[in-house]
Amino acid sequence: MDINKREFEAAISRSLLASLPGCDLLVNLFGVALFSFRRSIVCDPFPDFFTSGENKDFEQAQRCYNLLPALSTLKPRPDGLCSGLAELDIRVIQLLHWIVCPVNFSVRRTAPAEYLADRATFSNKDTTQKAEHIFELVYTTPVDARASQRTFGPFHDADNFADLSEQFGNVYGFHGSPLENWHRILRRGLDYSRTSDQSLYGRGIYLAIDQKVSEAFIQYGPTWDRSLLQASKISCIAGCVVANRRHDETVRVVAGHLAGSGKAANDDSSPEARNALRPDNYLVVAANEYVQVKHLLVFESGVRAQLRPGQKAGWNKGALMLIFYVGLLLLIP
Repeated sequence: MDINKREFEAAISRSLLASLPGCDLLVNLFGVALFSFRRSIVCDPFPDFFTSGENKDFEQAQRCYNLLPALSTLKPRPDGLCSGLAELDIRVIQLLHWIVCPVNFSVRRTAPAEYLADRATFSNKDTTQKAEHIFELVYTTPVDARASQRTFGPFHDADNFADLSEQFGNVYGFHGSPLENWHRILRRGLDYSRTSDQSLYGRGIYLAIDQKVSEAFIQYGPTWDRSLLQASKISCIAGCVVANRRHDETVRVVAGHLAGSGKAANDDSSPEARNALRPDNYLVVAANEYVQVKHLLVFESGVRAQLRPGQKAGWNKGALMLIFYVGLLLLIP
């Protein structure tokens, strides 16, 4: 057997055994980005083995993606490898390895009680939680950072963030975004360079103190039709830890507007006014390295049609047509 393929199989098997639901989520998010009409932007990083110079072969990647088996069918064997991997084409194996074996983090599903207990360690005590699934990102530092960066692209520096957190303390905030953006966000992090000076409170990475505020920014997208998730559509909100560097406004807390008043509250506001304001407060962060995605809240909508016997996996025509028409609508002035 090809040595590289065997190594890929071993790494994939370890990831699946560690967190099958987390791997399944990563496959879902990559697929949404890969089939988006904005794929040249949101499908980033992109597997280097589907790249020639500056050209990205999205069609080849899509074909391989549609050959991925349902992860639930890859059962562990006594030798530690998962059954079904050896039969896959080397490019399909490469793609699955690239998706489910991120260079410096893993994704595991966590229970609501564990999530709320974790949240309680931060200064923000909001306990709003209605997501159907909650995932935690567990970060590590790559042994060979340069080689990892060439293969997978830039990554979060977990050690640096830990140092910043120890120095400045932490606060917790939420970030909502369309589903097609989450592949990039998990791999690259929330990106200050993509923010605008024209934003409501100036340039920066925006996080809400209250989860409800972030819900206004989510957009649902279709699930992979061999996913463990039974819903036809999902959306995500990130729960983020912020290293709370306030003294030079690297991290700003910006007050929203009082409901129905049309004016912002200030330090002279009554306690009642400040309480009414609190859900609309934002954290505005001026540097990537001060924000780390800690949790991913996944919301479901609809029930996905099950595959018929012999039906191939992939994105169904209805989902692709929906993306096509939404793209046309967005392009119409």
